[in-house]
Amino acid sequence: MKVKIKFFAGLRKFSPDGDGFGELSIEDDSTVADILKALKVPPEKPSIILINGVHGDRDSSINDGDTISVFPPVAGG
Repeated sequence: MKVKIKFFAGLRKFSPDGDGFGELSIEDDSTVADILKALKVPPEKPSIILINGVHGDRDSSINDGDTISVFPPVAGG
């Protein structure tokens, strides 16, 4: 199955195209953790994970056509 990947800020270099966006073919029953591992994203890097705009986590299951957005830790004041 295929999913869309969006990496933001310092995580863009891990995206399939190296520019923050791309598509990825994955196995059925994959999780966010499987995708991050396949793209060699260090486990401590992602802070916010959205699946189709809804908060998810590393253990979230992925379906064909989903869009996974991954953000690094953010700070504010």
